[in-house]
Amino acid sequence: MPHDLSVDRDSKIAVVHCTGHFTLADHLAMVQHLLADPSLDPSFTFLFDCSRVDVPPAPEEMVPVADSLRELDGKFPGRKAVLATLPGYSSILEMIGMLAGDGDFEAFTNEAAAREWLAPIGRAHV
Repeated sequence: MPHDLSVDRDSKIAVVHCTGHFTLADHLAMVQHLLADPSLDPSFTFLFDCSRVDVPPAPEEMVPVADSLRELDGKFPGRKAVLATLPGYSSILEMIGMLAGDGDFEAFTNEAAAREWLAPIGRAHV
């Protein structure tokens, strides 16, 4: 599976690294994995590092991705940041966030900025 998970328990940020040709099926499997993982606390925020993904979601995949984000938000209502470095990828992800209707979903091209956006929320739960 082209993703792996690491958790910074001090900041309560779960980091999901996605790599390669990350398909819709991979995305949906990742969401199910996160929902089923008993080690993840509902107070965690998420950083989805898609900086090593080589193809952004296709237009027809945007609604299923947004639907899965709403499902993920049901268990993990905190902020979700996505790091995307492909040209235009962050704009696509922002559109997906709007489709998901989640005001706590932001796309970034800089990891430090993403972590800064997540950090105050994570520290508030400590």
